[in-house]
Amino acid sequence: MATFYGLPDNRTREVITGSDGDDLIYPLGGWDVVQGRGGIDSVFVYGEAAGFTVMTEQGITYIDALSGASAGAERAQLYDVERIVFLDEVVDLTLPRSFVGRDGGDIFVGGAGRDTATWAAPRGQFRIERVGDQHFVTDRVGAGGIDRLQNVERLVFSDGKVALDLGGAARDAARLLGTLLGPSSVTGSAPAQSVVGVVLSLFDQGQTLSQVAQLAVGALGWSTETVVGQVLLNVWGRAPTAAEQASVSAAVQGMPAAEVAALACNLGLIDARINLVGLADAGLPYV
Repeated sequence: MATFYGLPDNRTREVITGSDGDDLIYPLGGWDVVQGRGGIDSVFVYGEAAGFTVMTEQGITYIDALSGASAGAERAQLYDVERIVFLDEVVDLTLPRSFVGRDGGDIFVGGAGRDTATWAAPRGQFRIERVGDQHFVTDRVGAGGIDRLQNVERLVFSDGKVALDLGGAARDAARLLGTLLGPSSVTGSAPAQSVVGVVLSLFDQGQTLSQVAQLAVGALGWSTETVVGQVLLNVWGRAPTAAEQASVSAAVQGMPAAEVAALACNLGLIDARINLVGLADAGLPYV
């Protein structure tokens, strides 16, 4: 394990680069850029956690002092760092974080894990909308106010859940279901949302799109020819003609049924029909 130190009481930006192994990194002041590189790397901050905000954006973790000692471009930036060690708390950037919505507006900032925010009220009481890389959850009935979320992947309400990670597992689940079973399987009734939940859980367990497609096609008992027909039906909104089906089947001749399904998903053929852009704004409902 290697140890790295920044310049004591530094008031400018410096870059501290770790090793490919586990590192202990002490910036010692300033608004440093820390490159952890490989291993499990810990950055030590001389202050209590309540005096700082920790925010992860596009894979970069920022540490900002609430006192105003740092601001805007002067935030410390952490790359490939797994832990932040404050005087009173250790923040594990790899673990999922849980938040609870209360009266008044809250700010929930997730980390590198799959983070969840929970409200003790039904989904219909809230409006969910996206602005840039943040989501806003507005309580339209009670005193919950407007909650701002960043890097939070899942929302839990008293009667259901919403997945916001439409750039990852939720996108793959929506594409696969829409491609094989049609758009109504993505945004339909409570039974459909139960199926979404099952498929989403497989992705959450770390299974790949190809693996989940194999399970789905196997459970349905579909051949490659059947998958081709279903893909064309769901993407086009109409059944293919015999000539159209034959042409596409010839193009994928020799490919396993699950591979055809995964290919169609990766190409995003179903995106418009399931309104993937709209799902990215309001989330994918599931139970």
